[in-house]
Amino acid sequence: MGSMGALNPRWKARLAGAAAALFAAIGTWQIANGSYAMAVMLGVIAAAACLNYFVRVPLDTVIVGGLLVGYIVGNRGFAQLSLVPGLPILPAEAGLALCLGWLALRSAVHKQLPFQRDLLNFAVVLWIVVGSVRILPDVRIHGAMALRDFAMVYYALFFFVGQSQAAEEPRQRFLSRCLLASVVLLVPLFELFRRFPDFFLSQLTLRGTPLIFLKSDLAAAFLGIGVILTHERWERTRHPGWLVLAVLAMLEILVSENRAALLGLAVATGWLVWRGQWSLVRTQAIAGVLGVLLLLGAMAMGGLGSRTNPAYQLFERVASMTDFTGQRIYSSPEVEFKGDNNQFRLVWWSTVIGETFDDSPWIGLGFGHDLAAGFVRRYYPDNDEEFSTRSPHSILVTVFGRMGIAGTIAFLGVILALAFKTSRALRAGAAGATVARKWLGCWIVLVSACFGVVLEGPMGAVVFWTLLGLANGSAGAVAESAPELAAGGETPKSSEAAELRLNP
Repeated sequence: MGSMGALNPRWKARLAGAAAALFAAIGTWQIANGSYAMAVMLGVIAAAACLNYFVRVPLDTVIVGGLLVGYIVGNRGFAQLSLVPGLPILPAEAGLALCLGWLALRSAVHKQLPFQRDLLNFAVVLWIVVGSVRILPDVRIHGAMALRDFAMVYYALFFFVGQSQAAEEPRQRFLSRCLLASVVLLVPLFELFRRFPDFFLSQLTLRGTPLIFLKSDLAAAFLGIGVILTHERWERTRHPGWLVLAVLAMLEILVSENRAALLGLAVATGWLVWRGQWSLVRTQAIAGVLGVLLLLGAMAMGGLGSRTNPAYQLFERVASMTDFTGQRIYSSPEVEFKGDNNQFRLVWWSTVIGETFDDSPWIGLGFGHDLAAGFVRRYYPDNDEEFSTRSPHSILVTVFGRMGIAGTIAFLGVILALAFKTSRALRAGAAGATVARKWLGCWIVLVSACFGVVLEGPMGAVVFWTLLGLANGSAGAVAESAPELAAGGETPKSSEAAELRLNP
């Protein structure tokens, strides 16, 4: 007698067809009654199944790739999409639930925990544990608001999702291509969004929600990742198209007027210089020289003034980083705002730090606590309008304010582990080049998060923690392919084998 598990292929097709017909009938009936929830869910499942069939990777990998593309390209617009009309089921939470369920199932089948015994894994676990202990009393006091603030902790679970994806080459290759395609697509989209915002915000919408709504600081940080990834491709292939994309991404970071992303790119470049890799610096210098020559030509023809051209405004934006009092005189209101913004941040940071030290230095003020109340009383004493921003524009200050010294130590542990892993990948040379760029991409987002609202929401947090996991999982592949590199050595054969495996 045949095994019950060995179902005849014809019966499989018949059962699948019957189920599809049943769901189609239910979906049609609900649409006729004005309910689109079932139709949307079936559409998402069908699209994911089709994509899964063509790309030949598991469904959870497709979901992670979709989240990376969505948050990098769609940004704030994608983050606001509700998967089921009328219910607050957002992409990050839905994707995390599905991927964690899939990861738990795979771990049970293979009898293997989704955890590596290294410094970064222990640091991320400590960060989640400390945050989870802190949230327990806060939920009873602040309810849903505490859970909303707790997102900056539970988004770290994407680290383990990304790490598990990188363990298998087809998954790692698919997600690396999703990441690269996203940052490449962002280059033209960023300029189009700057020039035609009304089209994206009013026309390209779904139920009134923009599909693409680029938040300037996040888009600039993702463009910084694009600089790193496309320039590394140019170094390997010497195809001029990659170099053009890298230069265009650099220029767009400059015109975005986002100083945090500019500083993040400088930190990533500094890591490369520290290991004696000067190629990116040379490209930046060449792009800078060309830009100066073009500006001098425009000035000579009378098209630009000496204090109103982009180069001088860039100089002022860089100089404004040290204008802590906001007293410097600038050439335009747009740049003058940068000096005022420094004072805005410093007052908020000092207020939160002072309140935390006074009230609860070790475990913080908690999730759900209004970190803006004291700042508003001090900075806007005569303003009666509602102030809705909850984050003091720095992940370090936010962590200290909500989780105190305990949470700050846990988060600094993640940063120190990231520094160790970055240094190790850069020492690996050519074999770890692609992995090193992922670590550097994490640094760009992290530095941006120190001066803006980045890791507190899904737009930056999902990309950061997933990229961190992908980098750590890929680093394990480097160690397996070239064990000599893990000890600091390098042989031609091991280097070539690792590069072929990690750079498809």
